[in-house]
Amino acid sequence: MKRPIRQIPPYKKKILSEGGGISDYSISDAVKKAKNCDLVVVVMGGYGIRSDWGLRTYGESADRPSIDFYGRQIELVKALQKTGKPIIAVIVNGKPLNNEWLSENISAIVDVWEPGMYGGQALAEILFGKINPSGKLPITVPKHAGQLPMYYYQTASRYWTGYSLGSSRSDNLPAYCFGHGLSYTTFEYSDLKIDSIHSMNKGNIHVSFKVKNTGQMKGKEVPMLFVRDCISSVVTPLKLLKEFTKIELAPNEEQTINFNIPMASLGLWNEDMKFVVEPGNFLFSIGRSVSDIRLEKKITIKE
Repeated sequence: MKRPIRQIPPYKKKILSEGGGISDYSISDAVKKAKNCDLVVVVMGGYGIRSDWGLRTYGESADRPSIDFYGRQIELVKALQKTGKPIIAVIVNGKPLNNEWLSENISAIVDVWEPGMYGGQALAEILFGKINPSGKLPITVPKHAGQLPMYYYQTASRYWTGYSLGSSRSDNLPAYCFGHGLSYTTFEYSDLKIDSIHSMNKGNIHVSFKVKNTGQMKGKEVPMLFVRDCISSVVTPLKLLKEFTKIELAPNEEQTINFNIPMASLGLWNEDMKFVVEPGNFLFSIGRSVSDIRLEKKITIKE
């Protein structure tokens, strides 16, 4: 059975032809209104209403050639930025979007993805400081489509597709790395404890460290533990997430985090396609994201 062709209403065709409803008049009108405001909140992104099949910019059968914003959205934000008013950009979308100018010139960006029925309330509570944001990116947001595919678990190759792990080239860096997420408060990591030498026959590797809220607002934090097999028989990632947790801390509150890492989680599939743990050195890295490492220690696994 063939799917019926959905016709786009004439008024929506007009919106499409004008770049998503953003016209010269709407830009100038927005600028005029912004000049009378103390703060500008501009909502941008994509369109994902499933019933409007021909208008969607993301979702099923909605691939696209770039990760930039459709239409004249950036032009609108640039015009608003020229007013000198502080701007918060709210991005609503179902896939990662980025514009380099936006990231470099707008001081506050809230990516709400597809926030659901309570999205408006959740956003308002974040913007007014009732809720302290604590979300972390489970993906990487590249600067531009030319960096794709981009992911955090890079190998030690000269042909990296990003992250600049060990490189000084800023053009390799993503716009927002795996695990990125800001907070209204700050966190301090300290007192990392791991035994320096372990036996392959030992069940778990115990890792402990402290996290302290050094800001003025209660907040939630997601400490992450990454591991690198320094020398292995097959190529392995420079950093690989092995454990994480989420904690809530009041101002000046400190908590000890304990991770028990199974020895098997340090294993790999060797050239004989056997899953083994190889003896050698492993680097344990703990931080707020893959690019914001706060604590590190190298341990040795012996047979």
